[in-house]
This record gives sequence, C-alpha cells and structure tokens, in this order.
Amino acid sequence: MLSYLNENDNFVFASTHDLELTEYPFESYNYDHFPEMIIDEELSFDYLLKDGKLTHTNTIKILESND
Repeated sequence: MLSYLNENDNFVFASTHDLELTEYPFESYNYDHFPEMIIDEELSFDYLLKDGKLTHTNTIKILESND
C-alpha cells in the first residue's frame, strides 16, 4: 500500500507503533521518530523529529505513567 501511495509524486507520511514494520525495505521512505524523555519521573516529548528508526517502545513507560 505504501508503494502505491508513493506513486505519481505524492508526498506520503506513514506512522506506526509497530517496530517490525521498520524491518521492511522501504527504499523510498526516510525513517524518523519522536523519542520520549523522562523528566521528574514523568513521560515527556519534545515533538521534534529525530533522524532514524526508533529502536525501542515506550508502552511500559506510558502504562506506568498512568497509574
């Protein structure tokens, strides 16, 4: 589907929380991510895109922050 959407000079953004999808060879796409930070024991984001693939999930941290 992503290859189809990328045809005809379309500008395509795709988002996922599934790290396994980043293992597919999407040569037409760049990988960027929003890493989380822990500040005063709270989960925080600066919402600035960082280059490259995210290498870990933050699911447990999100669950823990919602106690």
